[in-house]
Formats: sequence, C-alpha cells, structure tokens
Amino acid sequence: MGTITASIGAGRDELEAKFFRSLHQPARLTSRSIRNLGDDELGRIAARLGQLRDECGCSAGAAFLVAGMVAAVAYGLQRGASSVGDAAGLAGRLLVAVLLFTAIGKVAAIALARVRWRIESRRVRTFVSTREGI
Repeated sequence: MGTITASIGAGRDELEAKFFRSLHQPARLTSRSIRNLGDDELGRIAARLGQLRDECGCSAGAAFLVAGMVAAVAYGLQRGASSVGDAAGLAGRLLVAVLLFTAIGKVAAIALARVRWRIESRRVRTFVSTREGI
C-alpha cells in the first residue's frame, strides 16, 4: 500500500514540475499554492501552457508554403516568360517569394503562440493565486 501512495505522490510531483516549467517564471506560486488543483486540472493546464510555449510554427509555415506556391504558380502562368533566361529569373524570384512567405507564416505563428502563452500564463497565475487566497 505504501508503494502505491509513493508512486501517486511521485506522479503529482512530476505534474507540478511540468506545471512550473511551463510557466518559466512561476512568480509567487509555490507547490503549496497549487495543491488545491486536481491532478487532471493541473495536467491539462501544464500541457496547454507547454504546447503554447513550445510552438514551432511548422503547421503555419507549411500552410503559408502551400499558399505561396499556389500564388506563385498562378502568377507565373499569368506573367509567362518569353525566353529561357526570363523563365529562370521568374522562377528564382518566385522561389524567394515562396520562401519569404513561408518564413513570415512561421514567425507569425510563433509570435501569436507566445502572446497567447503570456495571456494564458497570467490567467493561470491569477486563478491559482485567488484560489489560494494569496
């Protein structure tokens, strides 16, 4: 019976560690202040904050890549090329445009996730602080 209790305690300690890592700067929060949160709630909050903190922008970058490629193909078909040199120059410019479009999408997704992380982490700090009565 003592082993089961110890493993449950270890699971809670891991959840709390994950929670504090997801906040980066837990400010005034302590393990005591989050004891009122259930394991499910604590795990859900930590997972959500961790996901926002670790956002890499890959999905948005891929979406912007596809959109950029579609736009480049449409522009290339509309613009046309009168010679092989003109076609190579057009292809080079379109490639740079698609890569820039992809980078913009990736950076925008990361920036948006960081803003959402800051807002969410403030909400969590406030929620936990008011529950504890700090």
